[in-house]
Amino acid sequence: MGENERVHSDKKEDTNQKQRTRQQDSKPLLEQYHGWDQGPFSLTETPFSPRMDEHAAILSKIPFAEQRHQFAVQLQKIYGNQYVHRLVESIRAQAKLTVSDPSDIYEQEADRVAEVVTGAVQAPVSRQEEEIQMKHVLQPQEDEVEVQMQAEEEEEIQAKPDVQCQHAPEPPEPLFVDVLRGAGVDEENIWALWDWTYMGINFEIDNPGARNPYYENIAMYAAELLELGAGATMALWSGGIDLTGYAERKHYSPLESTPLAMAYTAINQYASWELLRPLWAQLSRQFVMLARMRPVHIFVRTFDPYGGILFTEEIFALRERAQELGLQDFPQRWHMLYTGPLNNNSIDEINNEGNLVEEYYFDNPDAAIDTLIRFREQLLLPPTGR
Repeated sequence: MGENERVHSDKKEDTNQKQRTRQQDSKPLLEQYHGWDQGPFSLTETPFSPRMDEHAAILSKIPFAEQRHQFAVQLQKIYGNQYVHRLVESIRAQAKLTVSDPSDIYEQEADRVAEVVTGAVQAPVSRQEEEIQMKHVLQPQEDEVEVQMQAEEEEEIQAKPDVQCQHAPEPPEPLFVDVLRGAGVDEENIWALWDWTYMGINFEIDNPGARNPYYENIAMYAAELLELGAGATMALWSGGIDLTGYAERKHYSPLESTPLAMAYTAINQYASWELLRPLWAQLSRQFVMLARMRPVHIFVRTFDPYGGILFTEEIFALRERAQELGLQDFPQRWHMLYTGPLNNNSIDEINNEGNLVEEYYFDNPDAAIDTLIRFREQLLLPPTGR
């Protein structure tokens, strides 16, 4: 098939596909072919353990050749050329097993996908080009005119090296790199995490309150870096970052003890909490979804049911995790805490009689919160203050 015929065929295919695409919920294409609501991969899917069958299925569902190319570039960036070459052979082999006629439209489609992927592998991209492609994927494609306009804009940007680039600068804190490197993450994946972070911050600036795909990527792909050791007991908290140290002294493991959270703690001064909070919400949720079948200890010094990540994200994730494990509810140990003039600003726990003790936990969260609120009311303190 000549080049003009192939282009015409691709355009016809795109036109037919757009009729089907318009019937969907106008999601960005990235969501449509990732199956974003369920997540493209399982919790164990990370850059260190790819699922080739799922990647092949995703590629086969992408409607446009340009988007297939971009997705292939992302695979190449994360997994390398050798993996993508094996993926190409897998797609072709599966098509030959499915059909017997070489002219069958399904085998032709498999060949077209393989051709696009191979082209992506043979044309490595720079970090700047990769971000441009990622932005292109995230934009809903309304018609071929818009696609052409975006392609022309990309060429113009690439032709002007002096324009201000949006790709990530060096990480602002060497500790970000050092922590991840110490956890066994290679340089390529460290840069991928930092690029997603930088782009996620800029996405948050431009789209406050919107679902942030870059932050979601970080939590999904780096899940291994949020997992606790086999003998560790998970701790959650609300009421101040110093509670992480308190929990660790009690031999419990909060999110901040994981390599990924330690890396992001190092850059908390790089952007405001408003811009990083959605990232920490994603990390917190993923952290809880990795909980094992053992009690989770929850340390609460302030009750903030509408603004705190514990009550808006982690508790709901804990219930979801319980359902995954076939439990009616996850075993929980609630520790109510106080810091103030009564104990020289140290941290003590509140028992069921409202007394300060060294350690005490509630099995019932309602009883725990009620005790905390009554204790603070006696001191004329608001329930959400420190």
